[in-house]
Amino acid sequence: MTTPSATDTDAPARLINHLARAAHTAPETVTGLIAVIRADPRTFLPLIFSIARYGVGALDTAVAAVIKSLDLNYEELTKLDKMSPTNTDILPYTALAVAEQRCLRAESNMHLAVAQRALGVQLGHVGRHREALVATEQAVELSRQLAADDPDTHTPTLAMALQNLGTYLGPLGRHREALAATEQAVGHFRQLAADDPDTHTPTLAMALQNLGTHLGEVGRRREGLTFSQEAVDLYRRLVTDDPDTHTPDLAGAVYNLGIQLGRAGRRRDALAVSQEAVDLYRRLVADDPDAYTSRLAMALETLGIQLGEVGRRRDALAVSQEAVDLYRHLMADDPDTHTPNLANAVQNLGIQLGERGQRREALALFQEAVDLYRRLVADDPDTHTPRLASAVQNLGTQLGAVGRRREALAFSQEAVDLYRHLMADDPDTHTPRLASAVQNLGIRLGEVGQRREALAAFKEGTELFRQLVGNDPEVHTPGLAKALKNLGIHLAEAGRPQEALAAAEEAVELYTLLYTDLPEAYVDDLASSRWLRDGLNMGGGT
Repeated sequence: MTTPSATDTDAPARLINHLARAAHTAPETVTGLIAVIRADPRTFLPLIFSIARYGVGALDTAVAAVIKSLDLNYEELTKLDKMSPTNTDILPYTALAVAEQRCLRAESNMHLAVAQRALGVQLGHVGRHREALVATEQAVELSRQLAADDPDTHTPTLAMALQNLGTYLGPLGRHREALAATEQAVGHFRQLAADDPDTHTPTLAMALQNLGTHLGEVGRRREGLTFSQEAVDLYRRLVTDDPDTHTPDLAGAVYNLGIQLGRAGRRRDALAVSQEAVDLYRRLVADDPDAYTSRLAMALETLGIQLGEVGRRRDALAVSQEAVDLYRHLMADDPDTHTPNLANAVQNLGIQLGERGQRREALALFQEAVDLYRRLVADDPDTHTPRLASAVQNLGTQLGAVGRRREALAFSQEAVDLYRHLMADDPDTHTPRLASAVQNLGIRLGEVGQRREALAAFKEGTELFRQLVGNDPEVHTPGLAKALKNLGIHLAEAGRPQEALAAAEEAVELYTLLYTDLPEAYVDDLASSRWLRDGLNMGGGT
């Protein structure tokens, strides 16, 4: 590299770019880059953000440490925050350090409200969801106080904080609260966009996208689809005017719409939309692979699942394999961020292999996922134990499918034990998962001839879902219907036809209600529960 002259105005940028590239391929060179930044942070820190394409991993954590050690004021930190890459996986811990320092340097409630909201976003980005929720709740409270005194100035800040609040409440199982917060945000953004569409239409589109998701989580899927589609329509308009800025947002909204269509049973529509999301992310990756490869992998993972659901198993397998390959590459550079993603993608690939009859290959992948999650739990049990429980449960199912029933039972029991522990700390989030795991344990117990214990497990799962339906019928009625159908089958096998028939009839009633709202999603479940009921009637159950 030629040494730049003192008058070369591009010299700092070229120097940082050269050192950042070196640090990406040789982490030991990070020390030299950090020394350069420390020598003149006000020149070199902004350059890190502007050229960051190699900022995940050692460089990211090192720059974050530098920011924490410097005495930057709120305005300087705000400038860095505005330069932080958005909707990407670049420099997440650097962006978090900027957000933390902004909170510490805030000189007014207005500054603190904005900084707390940004802190919540960055905490969520690195997987610290409970801390993200706390920070966002504080941002909402401050913003409400400010908006009460000066609505014209502070309503946008309140609306953004409310939207983020919904984002962090949802994954913790607090779906009703998430919906309420997001509905408030949409109401504010609609008014803001009516007054100033150029400024607020993008944030309205994002809030509508989140609203569609939260409505789906509480069982109001038709309404949710309406808002998800509206978000996509708004982003299409925005992309027409400014494709560079809004294509990533459109890709995310299209991806979300594909998921919502799939959950509503509209599998063909979902597949077409999810294919569009993949196509959009491929274009983005062609221009900026470091920023968007992880999102392409995520979209491919969903597309693979949906291809399998419509019977295109060969295509599903190819797409799922591509997602796993991408995540393996990403994990090599940044294991902290991408190991959980790889573990999930590996399980989905295992499902596709299993459905093609390649059960031993599938089993190896499910075992790999469990091994990955065990390593993650060793470092961060609060974050990763729920995913380990799910992976262990899936491994038990696959072991049962290849006839290794005792091993399958052991893993299914471990999953139940993990969910019981999780439910003790957070019943809202984990009771539905425990209910499903208990039913899965019932299947495994039945396979080894422990029919009494199996029946007890199915009864427990059914009762858990009854409790959940009592609090939130729209969300949990599908789970109760499935539990009743399974209970009916096992009561019949236990020689208790009258009780079996009662369970089957209740399952038919519930599936009939669900079918009325979403026929494509529940047509198969309604048919199978009717078949069970009719068989029991013919067999003398009445």
